[in-house]
Amino acid sequence: MHLYIEESFVVAKPIDLILTLENEDAKTFWENMENPPEPTKEELQLCKDGIKLFNEHPFIKL
Repeated sequence: MHLYIEESFVVAKPIDLILTLENEDAKTFWENMENPPEPTKEELQLCKDGIKLFNEHPFIKL
């Protein structure tokens, strides 16, 4: 697996989604932050496919 950082690339400005989690949603969120669930086979494959595409099509400097 090979990853590299391009010297010059455009970064999008962050946006504020104004999301407020309450009750059970907030509890589930914090539980997952403290003890993240194991990724599924499909999620792992999606990451591997993304890395493969990234390495096959390097960034073009702007």
